[in-house]
Amino acid sequence: MIIKGNHDYWWSTATKINGFLGNNSFTTINIINNNSITYNDVSIAGTRGWVLERDSIESMKVYLRETNRLRLSLEDASGKKNKEIIAFLHYPPVYANYRQTEIIDLLKEFNIKRCYYGHVHGTSFKYSVNGERDGITYKLISADYLKFSPHLIEN
Repeated sequence: MIIKGNHDYWWSTATKINGFLGNNSFTTINIINNNSITYNDVSIAGTRGWVLERDSIESMKVYLRETNRLRLSLEDASGKKNKEIIAFLHYPPVYANYRQTEIIDLLKEFNIKRCYYGHVHGTSFKYSVNGERDGITYKLISADYLKFSPHLIEN
C-alpha cells in the first residue's frame, strides 16, 4: 500500500500509476487515493493530508481537498463492514500543540482508533505524537524514525 507524500512529484494520477503497476507486474502494490483497501478483516484508508497555513487561501484549498479525499477513503472503507478501519496519513494530524481539527473530526466521525503518519524527520521527532489523544492512538512511522525497518501493524 502506498499513499502520496509531499515529495512524490512523479505521482500524476491514480489511473496512470495503476496502469504502470499493472503493466510492470507489480501485483502486491496498491495505492490509496480516494479509496481503501482491505486486508483480512481490516480496512485501510487515508490520504496525504496537508499542513494548513491558516492565512493562505491556496493552502486552505489544498487542505480542504485533502480533507475531502480522506472522507472519500473513509466512506469507501466503512462500506466494507470490516472489523476496524485504520487510517494512514502522510502529514501528521497532531504535532506538538498543533491539531488539524477537520482531519481529527473525520477520524472521530468514522470511529478510527489507530492513525499512522509520516513526514516528520530528524530533530523534529521530539514533537511527534506517539500515543493516545482523544481516543485515537497516533504513531509516527516515517522511515528514518523507524531506522528504515518496517513497523508491524497487527490486527
